Amino acid sequence: MEKNFQERIKTLRGDESFRAFGKKCGGINEKTIRQYERGESDPSRKKLLNIANACNVSIGWLAAGIGPKHPEEWSQKRDAAKSLREEVAAQGKIEATFESSEKTKTNTAPQPPSNHINPLEGEALAGLVLRSNTVYAGALWENLKSFAEAVRKEE
Repeated sequence: MEKNFQERIKTLRGDESFRAFGKKCGGINEKTIRQYERGESDPSRKKLLNIANACNVSIGWLAAGIGPKHPEEWSQKRDAAKSLREEVAAQGKIEATFESSEKTKTNTAPQPPSNHINPLEGEALAGLVLRSNTVYAGALWENLKSFAEAVRKEE
């Protein structure tokens, strides 16, 4: 398993030349691809999206090693998470904690994880936002990078 962005880029490029890989990924200069692989530079959000799209990988996986590698796996995991939520809710063990039609804002500090956080649902929601071409994708991307770095330091 690729532990960092540099390894994920190397895996995606494989035996392809730096020039051919950069061209395939929206015309990224071969020097820039080399810098990514050496950890000397991080791609902009646009370049990250170009690489993910060209290589048919999820942006969460490419950027931070989060979630499934391939986008189609998101829908499979989302469907599995939905089935699990429905099954548990049908047993009366938990109430639904997320309703897209009822969005509320609070000014409270982040709380530690509770027992009913569903990582698969979180991955699916993050993937949805990251694949959007909105300001929210950029904000989430920056937060994910910061959170991933903090988690790695705690491990």
